[in-house]
Amino acid sequence: MSSEHLASAQNQLKGNLGGAWDMLSGAQGNYTDLGTARRFGGAAGAYSLRDIGAMNGRVVNVRRSGDDANADFSANQVISGSLAAWVDAGGGDKDGFVEVLYDQSGNGKDISQTSSDADQPQIVDNGAVLLDNGKPTMKFTANAEFLDTASTVTVSSGAQFIVCNATDVSSGRALIGKKSANTDFFRFTSSDSESYKANSQGTTFGTIAEGQQLIVSVDRDGSNNTEMFEDNAQSGTTKTNITGNFVFERMGARNAAADPYVGTISELIMFDGDYSSDRETITREINNYYKAF
Repeated sequence: MSSEHLASAQNQLKGNLGGAWDMLSGAQGNYTDLGTARRFGGAAGAYSLRDIGAMNGRVVNVRRSGDDANADFSANQVISGSLAAWVDAGGGDKDGFVEVLYDQSGNGKDISQTSSDADQPQIVDNGAVLLDNGKPTMKFTANAEFLDTASTVTVSSGAQFIVCNATDVSSGRALIGKKSANTDFFRFTSSDSESYKANSQGTTFGTIAEGQQLIVSVDRDGSNNTEMFEDNAQSGTTKTNITGNFVFERMGARNAAADPYVGTISELIMFDGDYSSDRETITREINNYYKAF
């Protein structure tokens, strides 16, 4: 068996064993599907409005504008109308905002915005769940909405997948990064380039397709070959200058709200380990839901 096939088998075994443990312990109730984040194993952090590892549990906590009440919702409640009905019942502008996006990897690395209502990304507008390509999403604007981790998510080699739709890249726009440093981030530059930095080592790849939903992924193997993909097409060339860990602490901006992202983000999964042999399969599995390509 080749080293790539062995790594792929090990990743999926880790995911299956983790899911089996949850089933045996009874922690997740009625089992239906491991979800993308758990099925392949090794997810360091996993955030989405669909069920990618929550196994029927909560995926998001939402604040409604009418009375500032907040509540947890499962992926099914987000898409079935329960979330919209709850926000509508609060009156006022009938808008809903994300307070917490729960980590579905099982690591408890939730991301949240509880210190400032104005900095929360929007999920419901005038009583309707926001959709991108027909699926629930979160909207970020130039006003710098962002969600922070309470503790860092760190990956060495690995693959990061972001389902997003960048609607304005007239200036730097950071999807993810650190809270108070420029050492780690993934952003789009004012020239539409995809810019990635880990451990203070940065590089650029191709250009982003603005105004359309994409599954953007960064893959770094055990030999530090780093590649960027839009959907399943490589963007730019393979880079070899990045070593060390990537640290994630913020979604929607970087370094004290610099480079606020403008557009939608629907999902982020960060795997730790060599996923070069699984990247295409994971992308296609994500696309089975979003139909981005």
